[in-house]
Amino acid sequence: MGTAHLHHWTWRFEQPPAAIWPALADTARFNDAAGLPKHRITELPQADGTVQYSASAKVGPFALAWRELPVEWVTNQRFRHVRLFERGPLKTLIATLALTPEGGGCRADYTLEAEPANFAGRALLALGFFRSARQTFERLVTQVKEYAAGSRAEPFEYKAVAL
Repeated sequence: MGTAHLHHWTWRFEQPPAAIWPALADTARFNDAAGLPKHRITELPQADGTVQYSASAKVGPFALAWRELPVEWVTNQRFRHVRLFERGPLKTLIATLALTPEGGGCRADYTLEAEPANFAGRALLALGFFRSARQTFERLVTQVKEYAAGSRAEPFEYKAVAL
């Protein structure tokens, strides 16, 4: 339906990858702190012994459904997280993080790739999806830097959930 849109961000940290990895690789907490809605995950065992993970959520006016591919993890180095949408404005959403040692610290290279599934997806990507993501990522990376430097107890600020 459309061409994938790629955006890349680079951040530098004064701490080594092992100090940064636990916060940036905790994608569930990162997504919570980013304000993304909770999603429901369904596990479907396959005949070959693997498990297929499907998820659904509502984001603004969009009811989303997607398949989660197994996340590729290399501790303290990189991850790649792929979502294949079955419903919603996007066809794919891929997040990739790579941490590279630099002196006593490290560089974090983060790439977000999104492919529209329809007109709504093309409009979403053209009208600020990545700009909004950048603002959120900058806020969260600042919090991770403060956490890694020892000036905050938790890597992210959380809003208490009303019971």
